[in-house]
Amino acid sequence: MLSRRLERRPDGRTIVMLAGIIDETADLEALVADLDGELAFDLSGIQRINSIGAHRWILMMARVTAHRRVVVEAVPYCVGMQANYVANFFARAEVLSCLAPYACDTCDTSVNMLIHRDEVSLRAPTRWCSSCKQELRFDELGGYLDFLVRTRAT
Repeated sequence: MLSRRLERRPDGRTIVMLAGIIDETADLEALVADLDGELAFDLSGIQRINSIGAHRWILMMARVTAHRRVVVEAVPYCVGMQANYVANFFARAEVLSCLAPYACDTCDTSVNMLIHRDEVSLRAPTRWCSSCKQELRFDELGGYLDFLVRTRAT
């Protein structure tokens, strides 16, 4: 099940925080039907997305981004993988950040770290383990962050 929580900012932007699963039961159009003005999607609460959900997402984003500015923040790993495989996954939206997998070889733990688009160049940015303070290893292939740098403002 997919849910939304809204936060209206003083600058007029509406933050749309989505949580749950984007699949064939997700009524994405209903989640955005009553919204106007500039939008920011926070996707950090998305746990899973399947192919039907991805198709519905693409259709919704094409409509939502057609005549307004839309940004996307905190794209989780499951959505980032879809975005790398599917053309125009975010339509005209600008992706500002994502959650990326890192691992600590010393502590034998894994963690998702927030990565801002400005931090990405030829490789994933350096992150440090909160427990042992050692450098974390980026735990994905180098191309994972491609969607993040591809979706700049048009």
